[in-house]
Amino acid sequence: MKTFNKITISFTLLICLLFSYSLLYQVYLEQTGPIYDNTLRFHVRADSDKKEAQERKLIVRDAVLRYVKEDVYRADSAQELKQNLAEKTEEIAQVAANASDGKPVRVYFTKERFPIRHYGTAIFPAGEYQALRVDIGITGGVHSIPTSATPRKKTLPSPKAEKNSGKRSQN
Repeated sequence: MKTFNKITISFTLLICLLFSYSLLYQVYLEQTGPIYDNTLRFHVRADSDKKEAQERKLIVRDAVLRYVKEDVYRADSAQELKQNLAEKTEEIAQVAANASDGKPVRVYFTKERFPIRHYGTAIFPAGEYQALRVDIGITGGVHSIPTSATPRKKTLPSPKAEKNSGKRSQN
Protein backbone atom coordinates (compact mmCIF):
# COMPACT_ATOMS: atom_id res chain seq x y z
CA MET A 1 0.00 0.00 0.00
CA LYS A 2 2.83 2.43 0.87
CA THR A 3 4.51 1.73 -2.48
CA PHE A 4 1.26 2.50 -4.28
CA ASN A 5 0.99 5.86 -2.46
CA LYS A 6 4.61 6.76 -3.31
CA ILE A 7 4.04 5.94 -6.98
CA THR A 8 0.78 7.90 -7.02
CA ILE A 9 2.37 10.92 -5.35
CA SER A 10 5.40 10.78 -7.67
CA PHE A 11 3.19 10.49 -10.73
CA THR A 12 0.99 13.38 -9.56
CA LEU A 13 4.05 15.57 -8.95
CA LEU A 14 5.40 14.73 -12.38
CA ILE A 15 2.10 15.68 -14.02
CA CYS A 16 2.03 18.96 -12.08
CA LEU A 17 5.61 19.78 -13.10
CA LEU A 18 4.90 19.04 -16.75
CA PHE A 19 1.74 21.13 -16.64
CA SER A 20 3.61 24.03 -15.00
CA TYR A 21 6.37 23.80 -17.59
CA SER A 22 3.87 23.87 -20.46
CA LEU A 23 2.17 26.95 -18.99
CA LEU A 24 5.48 28.77 -18.54
CA TYR A 25 6.54 27.84 -22.07
CA GLN A 26 3.23 29.16 -23.44
CA VAL A 27 3.75 32.47 -21.62
CA TYR A 28 7.29 32.66 -23.00
CA LEU A 29 6.06 32.09 -26.56
CA GLU A 30 3.33 34.70 -26.20
CA GLN A 31 5.81 37.28 -24.97
CA THR A 32 8.67 36.60 -27.38
CA GLY A 33 6.87 35.41 -30.52
CA PRO A 34 5.82 38.85 -31.76
CA ILE A 35 9.36 40.20 -31.47
CA TYR A 36 10.52 38.07 -34.39
CA ASP A 37 7.84 39.50 -36.68
CA ASN A 38 8.14 43.09 -35.51
CA THR A 39 11.91 43.46 -35.51
CA LEU A 40 14.27 44.23 -38.34
CA ARG A 41 17.80 43.36 -37.30
CA PHE A 42 20.84 45.14 -38.72
CA HIS A 43 23.93 43.07 -39.39
CA VAL A 44 27.30 44.36 -40.57
CA ARG A 45 29.95 41.84 -41.61
CA ALA A 46 33.62 42.55 -42.21
CA ASP A 47 35.84 40.69 -44.65
CA SER A 48 38.32 39.56 -42.00
CA ASP A 49 39.03 39.35 -38.29
CA LYS A 50 41.92 41.79 -38.54
CA LYS A 51 41.78 44.79 -36.25
CA GLU A 52 41.53 47.31 -39.10
CA ALA A 53 38.64 45.40 -40.73
CA GLN A 54 36.79 45.24 -37.41
CA GLU A 55 37.33 48.97 -36.80
CA ARG A 56 36.10 49.72 -40.33
CA LYS A 57 33.02 47.60 -39.65
CA LEU A 58 32.19 49.70 -36.57
CA ILE A 59 32.60 52.91 -38.57
CA VAL A 60 30.29 51.57 -41.29
CA ARG A 61 27.78 50.41 -38.68
CA ASP A 62 27.69 53.81 -37.00
CA ALA A 63 27.37 55.68 -40.31
CA VAL A 64 24.47 53.50 -41.49
CA LEU A 65 22.71 53.70 -38.11
CA ARG A 66 22.95 57.50 -38.20
CA TYR A 67 21.52 57.51 -41.73
CA VAL A 68 18.52 55.23 -40.98
CA LYS A 69 17.79 56.54 -37.47
CA GLU A 70 14.87 58.77 -38.48
CA ASP A 71 13.31 55.96 -40.53
CA VAL A 72 13.46 53.67 -37.50
CA TYR A 73 11.76 56.22 -35.27
CA ARG A 74 9.02 56.97 -37.81
CA ALA A 75 8.13 53.36 -38.68
CA ASP A 76 5.24 51.66 -36.89
CA SER A 77 6.23 48.13 -37.86
CA ALA A 78 9.16 46.11 -39.12
CA GLN A 79 7.41 45.73 -42.46
CA GLU A 80 6.99 49.48 -42.83
CA LEU A 81 10.62 50.01 -41.85
CA LYS A 82 11.77 47.35 -44.31
CA GLN A 83 9.73 48.97 -47.08
CA ASN A 84 11.13 52.43 -46.30
CA LEU A 85 14.70 51.15 -46.17
CA ALA A 86 14.21 49.09 -49.34
CA GLU A 87 13.46 52.34 -51.14
CA LYS A 88 16.77 53.71 -49.82
CA THR A 89 18.99 50.67 -50.37
CA GLU A 90 21.19 52.48 -52.88
CA GLU A 91 21.61 55.45 -50.54
CA ILE A 92 22.40 53.12 -47.63
CA ALA A 93 24.97 51.37 -49.81
CA GLN A 94 26.51 54.75 -50.65
CA VAL A 95 26.71 55.73 -46.97
CA ALA A 96 28.32 52.37 -46.20
CA ALA A 97 30.72 52.69 -49.14
CA ASN A 98 31.77 56.18 -48.04
CA ALA A 99 32.58 54.82 -44.58
CA SER A 100 34.32 51.65 -45.79
CA ASP A 101 37.63 53.17 -46.96
CA GLY A 102 37.13 52.08 -50.54
CA LYS A 103 36.13 48.49 -49.77
CA PRO A 104 33.18 47.27 -51.83
CA VAL A 105 29.93 46.92 -49.91
CA ARG A 106 26.78 44.94 -50.48
CA VAL A 107 23.50 45.97 -48.83
CA TYR A 108 20.52 43.62 -48.89
CA PHE A 109 17.66 42.13 -46.90
CA THR A 110 17.80 38.58 -45.64
CA LYS A 111 16.33 36.29 -43.01
CA GLU A 112 18.90 34.81 -40.66
CA ARG A 113 19.45 33.36 -37.21
CA PHE A 114 20.78 35.66 -34.51
CA PRO A 115 22.07 34.78 -31.05
CA ILE A 116 20.48 36.27 -27.95
CA ARG A 117 21.48 39.93 -27.62
CA HIS A 118 21.22 42.43 -24.78
CA TYR A 119 21.09 46.14 -25.55
CA GLY A 120 20.72 47.96 -22.26
CA THR A 121 17.36 46.81 -20.90
CA ALA A 122 16.19 45.34 -24.21
CA ILE A 123 16.67 41.61 -24.72
CA PHE A 124 16.30 39.99 -28.10
CA PRO A 125 15.94 36.21 -27.88
CA ALA A 126 17.90 33.98 -30.20
CA GLY A 127 15.97 33.17 -33.33
CA GLU A 128 15.38 33.87 -36.97
CA TYR A 129 14.79 37.53 -37.82
CA GLN A 130 14.46 39.67 -40.93
CA ALA A 131 17.67 41.62 -41.34
CA LEU A 132 19.21 44.46 -43.29
CA ARG A 133 22.72 43.22 -43.90
CA VAL A 134 25.82 45.12 -44.97
CA ASP A 135 28.77 43.06 -46.18
CA ILE A 136 32.08 44.90 -46.41
CA GLY A 137 34.49 43.46 -48.96
CA ILE A 138 34.19 39.74 -49.54
CA THR A 139 32.83 38.24 -46.34
CA GLY A 140 32.78 34.67 -45.25
CA GLY A 141 32.27 33.48 -41.70
CA VAL A 142 34.04 36.31 -39.92
CA HIS A 143 33.06 38.12 -36.75
CA SER A 144 30.08 40.34 -37.13
CA ILE A 145 28.00 42.74 -35.10
CA PRO A 146 24.27 42.19 -35.26
CA THR A 147 22.14 45.11 -34.18
CA SER A 148 18.40 45.53 -33.76
CA ALA A 149 16.03 48.15 -35.00
CA THR A 150 12.61 47.50 -33.51
CA PRO A 151 10.21 50.16 -34.76
CA ARG A 152 7.88 50.25 -31.77
CA LYS A 153 10.60 49.99 -29.16
CA LYS A 154 13.02 52.17 -31.11
CA THR A 155 16.03 50.14 -30.01
CA LEU A 156 19.17 51.40 -31.64
CA PRO A 157 22.17 50.52 -29.53
CA SER A 158 24.74 53.18 -29.01
CA PRO A 159 28.31 52.36 -29.95
CA LYS A 160 29.12 52.42 -26.20
CA ALA A 161 26.40 49.85 -25.42
CA GLU A 162 27.71 47.58 -28.15
CA LYS A 163 31.31 48.06 -27.04
CA ASN A 164 30.44 47.44 -23.40
CA SER A 165 28.55 44.25 -24.14
CA GLY A 166 31.85 42.61 -25.03
CA LYS A 167 30.00 40.02 -27.09
CA ARG A 168 30.47 39.22 -30.71
CA SER A 169 28.68 36.58 -32.69
CA GLN A 170 30.05 34.41 -35.42
CA ASN A 171 28.16 34.03 -38.62
